[in-house]
Amino acid sequence: MNFQYPTFNFKKSKSFTLTEVLITIFLVSVIFLGIFGAYQLGLKVVGLSERKITATQIAQGEIEKIKNMPYLDVGTIGAKAPYASGTLEASTSTILNGIEYKIERKVRLISDASDGDEECLIDYKRVEIKVSFSGILKGEVILTADIMPKSKTEEIAICQTQPIGIISVQVLNAIGQFVNSPTIEIYDSQKNLIGIFSPFEGKDDIPLEPGSYKVIVSKEGYSREETFSIEEIAIPEKPNPTVFENQITQISFNIDKLSSMEIKTLST
Repeated sequence: MNFQYPTFNFKKSKSFTLTEVLITIFLVSVIFLGIFGAYQLGLKVVGLSERKITATQIAQGEIEKIKNMPYLDVGTIGAKAPYASGTLEASTSTILNGIEYKIERKVRLISDASDGDEECLIDYKRVEIKVSFSGILKGEVILTADIMPKSKTEEIAICQTQPIGIISVQVLNAIGQFVNSPTIEIYDSQKNLIGIFSPFEGKDDIPLEPGSYKVIVSKEGYSREETFSIEEIAIPEKPNPTVFENQITQISFNIDKLSSMEIKTLST
């Protein structure tokens, strides 16, 4: 009887090449970085959301505090029309959970033409609270609220403490339609900027102290129109308007969309 020994076929095991190792490392790195990036983004979103919630709570607290103040005190220290003078600080800061929040306060005097009251042109105050935070996760929250006088006496007292007139600005296009959201810049006689306003309706009644003012009206993509003093132009076509106490000065501006023309020349 013939006996045969079993034979074994040993194959050489396959090993990884350097290229395959590098590709594997690269793919793992890409996946890891993607997961890590998503994790970091999630932390930023959560952190920013928490800061905005805190900023909103601060702003709401400021507004509630202002609502409980005497009406005459609602304003910032040393403010001039169109902003209300009062006992509030224009800017302060507070630190919560290691984050610094800057609190900015503005109180604008509002004249309501539909009110029909000629005894005092100021009808109420509009409070704007801006709470901002800086750093890697920076942002801001802005809240507004209208503060109404509790009596006729309080309303009239504003005009007695701050002599006020109104400049009523209207911004129209070539066919007489109001231009939405124009930029209205108001400067005093010393060319100091009083304020920049952008009424959506294209018109605004701006309370100002008696005096002469320069007004510049513009909008991106539109023409620009402004008033001039006699020092700038001897006989200005549109002179600087003068505001008188407890009176309304009306002025209108015409701006329109700019056209563009492209000229190409051919060289021979």
